[in-house]
Amino acid sequence: HSKLRKLMFGTSLSQEYIYVAKEKLSNQFRVFLSSENGFIDISDEHIFLGYHPLIIGLSSSKGTALSDLIENKSEIKINFGETSDRISAQLTLKIIEIIRFKAVIFYLFKGLKGSHKFLSATYQLINNLKYKLQAEKKINIYLKGNLLQQVKIAYSIPRKISLVTLGNNSMYNVFPTDENGNIDANNFAISLRTTSKANQQVKEQKEIILSEMSADTYNEVYSYGVNHMKELQPLSKFNFNEKMSKLFNLPLLNNIVRYFELEFVNKMTIGIHDILFFRIVNLVKNDVANTLSHIHRDYAQWRINNGLQSEFLFRKS
Repeated sequence: HSKLRKLMFGTSLSQEYIYVAKEKLSNQFRVFLSSENGFIDISDEHIFLGYHPLIIGLSSSKGTALSDLIENKSEIKINFGETSDRISAQLTLKIIEIIRFKAVIFYLFKGLKGSHKFLSATYQLINNLKYKLQAEKKINIYLKGNLLQQVKIAYSIPRKISLVTLGNNSMYNVFPTDENGNIDANNFAISLRTTSKANQQVKEQKEIILSEMSADTYNEVYSYGVNHMKELQPLSKFNFNEKMSKLFNLPLLNNIVRYFELEFVNKMTIGIHDILFFRIVNLVKNDVANTLSHIHRDYAQWRINNGLQSEFLFRKS
């Protein structure tokens, strides 16, 4: 408990996000869409795709009650909690795009407002003031006003941190992404900063591997973050094993939980992000149990305050 309090109030250990092994979170939050007839569980249908603005994607089969409900509204409210009777946070979202795939309709929403009860009002005020004073505004994207709260709420669901591999002719890049997910069994979306070299590399190479990683690799995965702004590098720079992907013949990393072979199809720009759309060409699963994910520290503190056992992994500074 004391270690996490130090995290919140700015010692050298301060981290905005806490790494977790997803399967080991007890009482994990679910996501519920508010409707006139109660709540609809959309935990498995929603994707977090951006933070400036907040972007949430939601898939629905055509002609269902869910799709009918969404298409008749310009705004929706989604709730986060252990059950529909124990809600701890809420996001108000505005629909900004409807994309029709063969099997599903994919809705894109922009965040308008968020509120949560992860911390007391006093602690929220202190943390907000600290953020305004100490955020590295010239290095990272500064989250103004209520947008910071919206992002904290989105990260109360463990978001998988995957690694993208791309390249050819012995020159490659590997970089992390946590803003991604399945649209359906055949389509996938990944969000990348419009200004990143990684974004341009995906569009040039078109064929990529997205690897979900074992929780034990959290320090290694974090170390690849700088590669978003790096050129392709020699094979020796990465922790590849001797195996190659089944169809694209790209090198595979160690400690993969499962990997997708994805083919770039199209993109859409929203705020500072490009939403990249892919066709799922292949999916391979391994026997590793725990998938690396992360949550926001405010939600981690809420879990501790409520006596919920969690496995937190603190990365090296």
